[in-house]
Amino acid sequence: MGKQKIVLFPSGFIPSIVLGLYFSVAAINQAFLEYIPKVAGLSLMSFLYLGFGAVLLLSVASNIFKKSVINPNAIFCLLFVSLLYGITALHFERTTLDFIEFLIYVFLPILFVSCVKVNVKVMIIASIIAPCVTIFNINSIFALREYTNNISMGTSYAFLFPIICTVAYLFKYFKKESLSKKIVIIPFLIINFIAFVFIFLHGSRGPLLCVAIVILLLATFEVKDNNGIRMKNKISFIFISISLLIVIAFIWEILSGLNAILLRNGYDVNFIRKLLELKSENDVLNGRNVEYSSALQGIWDKPFFGHGMSSFTYYTGYAYPHNFLLQLAYDGGLLVFIMFLIPFIKGFYRFAKQCNSSEFVFGVVLFAYAIPSSLFTGDLWKKPILWGLFAFLLFFVDGKKSQIMNGEVNIENARFLKENTVSK
Repeated sequence: MGKQKIVLFPSGFIPSIVLGLYFSVAAINQAFLEYIPKVAGLSLMSFLYLGFGAVLLLSVASNIFKKSVINPNAIFCLLFVSLLYGITALHFERTTLDFIEFLIYVFLPILFVSCVKVNVKVMIIASIIAPCVTIFNINSIFALREYTNNISMGTSYAFLFPIICTVAYLFKYFKKESLSKKIVIIPFLIINFIAFVFIFLHGSRGPLLCVAIVILLLATFEVKDNNGIRMKNKISFIFISISLLIVIAFIWEILSGLNAILLRNGYDVNFIRKLLELKSENDVLNGRNVEYSSALQGIWDKPFFGHGMSSFTYYTGYAYPHNFLLQLAYDGGLLVFIMFLIPFIKGFYRFAKQCNSSEFVFGVVLFAYAIPSSLFTGDLWKKPILWGLFAFLLFFVDGKKSQIMNGEVNIENARFLKENTVSK
């Protein structure tokens, strides 16, 4: 005789929401900086990361209890980065990375992406909704700094992940939604669009590059029959490629002309103006060549074993090399660099060959945020999404099945989902 079992939430629903919030903590923190500035900041970010992390740890424990298979490559990675941090911590004065930061930025993202079942659509929607509390103080959050007349880089990057998720949702899910769901989600999409407009007009160039990359990838490639990535249309791909080559070849002429048109219409776009100023000063890298040179010299001095995790400040006086590949080689030496780079490249290659549609969206979202930004700014050891991407690609190194759930959850009916079970 059959009976009905009421399932409050389908598998992966709550962990997917929390993972989306975990990756959007910076945006949530920006809102609280306006509401309760005495509480917000790094301490609140740590509290949010640990709070969301505690929920995800329950999911990890549940999966282990159910004897779900955990990727051995991820286990090795967790042990290796822990060992690397432990060795560095023996000389704690040399590192700028404390234990809590290592936990929330490196260890937990690897663990969660490796062990938590993720419904990509749910994660993306959670991230889109995350910045909604900013709407009441959006002018204050995106207020221009007095001396530079722009938005800080921190604010620009804080809202980047929700914006990238907004782009992915519009490309992959919005058209298929029912009218009622579209009505519910549109206000949140508008909030993220407003944030993007502020960043476009007054923010840093890095986040805009990330948004352009996610649009380009989703517009050009697709997954058919859950059997790897392919071009949507070869003619369109050729057209886009030629257009990009023309833009790259005449980038400064295009920017100068575009800047003139915008200024005539009363728009002073920060990233265009700054690029043109840096070009006139022959410093397009904005002074980063100094950090690059220091990193290369440090790699030359200790090529095999490096200087220790997050030790760049101690030895050079600069915050970080502004390039995660240089920092990885500087901190861990060429041995650690190769140990991370080979699985990354191999995993990415196999991901492109065998991913399903949900894995494709997840990979593109994480890649578009993590790789461009990490190549030009930020501390390698404080980039949870980059380490999440690395953990995700580790599944594909040996052809393992990832924790990404293929297919979509009907969110509207999630609370009332029923499963038929057969009683003995």
